[in-house]
Amino acid sequence: MMSAKDGTALTVQQHIHQSINNIIITPIGTRLTMRDYGSLVPELLDQALSKGLTLQLQAAIVMALTQWEHRISLKSVSIGSETEAGAIAIITGTLIDSGQQAQFGINLGVA
Repeated sequence: MMSAKDGTALTVQQHIHQSINNIIITPIGTRLTMRDYGSLVPELLDQALSKGLTLQLQAAIVMALTQWEHRISLKSVSIGSETEAGAIAIITGTLIDSGQQAQFGINLGVA
């Protein structure tokens, strides 16, 4: 397993984080060989963060990760606006192979 950015070796947890980020930021229908790959999150990013949008983002993330990332069992997905760049999705779950608890932060870029 290696980094998509620089080719360095990644741990399993780092690779899962990279995969989660890729799934969430890839719009559905943009991969030629896997048209269903990705999430609905990119379609939601041009809106102001509200309770309704938070629920839509959470649902989009859960649906995408349930379909495409089978190395983690999701426990929770929360959305917070904790950075200047915008909202962060905090994804918590259990790594299937090791049973280890893990938490991943993904910058969604919505304000």
